[in-house]
Amino acid sequence: MGMDLATLIRVKRAEKRLSQQEVARMAGVSRSFVSMVESGKTRVRVQSLRKLARALDISAAELSAVLMTMEDPNA
Repeated sequence: MGMDLATLIRVKRAEKRLSQQEVARMAGVSRSFVSMVESGKTRVRVQSLRKLARALDISAAELSAVLMTMEDPNA
């Protein structure tokens, strides 16, 4: 089973040893938004997702794999 979006964001942030505040600053979003994304408590618009992915160096392939799993839980 693949990882969900919340887990991907949290894992990538931890790998880079960044705080939520640092990621938020880099992505141009609020720290509370990063927290809500990591806990799965909010839906993420494409524009915000791009900002987070760019800030965390998440590849298009990684992001696509996660998004496809979200669309088809049996994938």
